[in-house]
Amino acid sequence: MNCLAHIGSLNPYQPGFQPKEDGWLKLNTNENPYPCSPKVPSAISALLKKEDSNFFRLYPDPHSFSLREAIANCYNLKPTQVIAGNGSDDILNLVIRSFTDCTSSAIFLDPSYSLYPILLSIQKAPWEIIPLHRNLEIDFAKIHSSKANILLLTSPNAPTGLGFSNKIISKIAKDFSGLLVVDEAYGEFSEESATTLIPLYDNLLVTRSFSKSYSLAGMRVGYGMGNERWIACLDKVRDSYNLDFFAQVAAITAINDQSYLIDTVKKIKFTRNRVESFFSKLGWFYYPSKANFVFFEPKNIEGQSGAKQAINLYHFYKSKRILVRYFRESEHFASFLRISIGTDEQMEKVFETTELWLNELQK
Repeated sequence: MNCLAHIGSLNPYQPGFQPKEDGWLKLNTNENPYPCSPKVPSAISALLKKEDSNFFRLYPDPHSFSLREAIANCYNLKPTQVIAGNGSDDILNLVIRSFTDCTSSAIFLDPSYSLYPILLSIQKAPWEIIPLHRNLEIDFAKIHSSKANILLLTSPNAPTGLGFSNKIISKIAKDFSGLLVVDEAYGEFSEESATTLIPLYDNLLVTRSFSKSYSLAGMRVGYGMGNERWIACLDKVRDSYNLDFFAQVAAITAINDQSYLIDTVKKIKFTRNRVESFFSKLGWFYYPSKANFVFFEPKNIEGQSGAKQAINLYHFYKSKRILVRYFRESEHFASFLRISIGTDEQMEKVFETTELWLNELQK
C-alpha cells in the first residue's frame, strides 16, 4: 500500500541545520539565547518531588483550560477566545484544516513562513501568493479582490523581520472578506501587536508562540486568539490531548512571569540594535527588524552583493561553527542571510568572524 499521491509528492518543511555535537554557535532557528523564567524549572521540579505522580498516570487537561485562562488574562480576553496548541504550528494546522479545502483557498505573502504551502498541500487546498519585492510594499488591491477564505499574514514577517503596523492590519481586516490570520510568532519583539485589534474585527485571528520570547521551544506551546466562533471551530478539529501536563504547567508559569519576559525581550532588542549598527558600519543593507533576528545582505570588499556573496559568507560562518540561515529557494532574496540574535558575547564572535571573512577576501 502506498500513501496518497499528493502526500508522496510533498517536499516536507526543512528546519535549520541541527548540529549533533557541542561547540556550535546556533543562530539559524531563532531560539532565545537566554533560559526560560527560573520559575518554570522550579514549578516542574516541585511537581516531580511530589509522591503522588498522577500527572504521569492520568491524561492532562484536554482543554488546557488553566492555560487558556492565563493567556486570556494577559490579553484582557475571555478563555473562550483562546485556543492552545502544540506550538503555533499546531494552531496554523488547525486553521488550514478548518477553513480550506479543494474549493476554499488561502492567500499569503512571499516570502513568509515556508510551512504554509506545505499545510495547504496536505489539505489539497489551492493558494495565491502576493510577492513582496525589496520595498516590501503590500498589494492591497490584490488582497481586496481575492476570493480566498483565509489570508495568512506573518507579522513580524519571516524571514525579513518586517513588522506590519496595526494601521495596515486594520486596513486588511476591513477590506478582506475572509479570515485574516496574523501569525505573531515573534510578536513580543515588536512595538505593536494585532492582539489589540481582536475586539474590533470579527474576522481576525492572531497566533502566538512560547518558543521564541518565553524560551520554551522544547516544550512546544502556542496559542490562537480571536472571535469565539472561530475558536470553537478550531476546537472541533483539535487533537483531544494536544498539550501534555508539563507543557501546560511550563506555559502557565512563564506567562505569569511577565517581568522576566520584559527583561529578556529588552536584552534581545538591545543586542539586535548592536547587530544592525554593525551592518550599517559595513555599508551592508538590512531590514530594520521587529523580531529576534536580522535579515541582511552581505557585500564583498568590492561592494558587490548577490547570491554568490551570501552563499560564500554562509559557508564561511559554518566553517567557523556559526550557523545562520540561507533561503536559497527565494526568488527575490537569494542575496540575503538571516541571523538569530544571540547574547552580546555570541554576537561579538559573529562580528569578528565577519571581519575575518572580509580580510580573507583581500588576500
